[in-house]
Amino acid sequence: LAGEQTIHHRMEIILTPVTSELQVTDHILVPEHVRNQNGATTLEFSLHGDLTITDSQGVRILARENDRSANAGPVPLKYYTLTLAPQQTEFTVHYRGKINHALKNPGEDYARSFSYTPGVISSEGVFLANSSHWYPQFADALVSFHMVIEVPSDWDVVSQGVLASEQKTAANHIV
Repeated sequence: LAGEQTIHHRMEIILTPVTSELQVTDHILVPEHVRNQNGATTLEFSLHGDLTITDSQGVRILARENDRSANAGPVPLKYYTLTLAPQQTEFTVHYRGKINHALKNPGEDYARSFSYTPGVISSEGVFLANSSHWYPQFADALVSFHMVIEVPSDWDVVSQGVLASEQKTAANHIV
C-alpha cells in the first residue's frame, strides 16, 4: 500500500509488443503533503512525448507549451498541468501510445558494455524504466505502484516488488 509520502499509481497496463504499444489506466492517489490544504491543488507532470492522454476522470489536465530544451534528452517529453478540487485525493488518467527507442551501442571507451535503450516495446522484448517516462512523473516525488499487466500468453513480466496474482489463458498472461 502507498505510504503517506508517496504518489501512488494503481495501474492497469496492456502491452502489445508486436505493435510497440502501451495502453494504461492509471488511478493516482496524491498524498496530503502535496495537496493544497486551503483550496484547489495544481500539479505539473511529464509523460513520454509519444504517449497521448485519451481520457481522465476527477481532474482537468491541460497540455503545457513545451520548451525545446526539455526534449534534448533521449526521450521526448510532454508536460501537463492538472488541477484537483479542494480536499480531492485521487484521479484517473488514461493514456496510450508507442515507445520504441532503438538499442544504442556504447562508445569505444565502453567496448565491454552492453547496448542500452531509454525504453522499448517490441516483439523482441520490453524494457520500461523510470527514465522511459512511461507513467506520469511529478518532479522528484516518491512513487509507489500496484500494477496489473497484460501481455501475450507466451510472455512473462519481471518487475520489482511482490507478485500478487497471475492468470494465464490461451490469449493472454495477466500478472
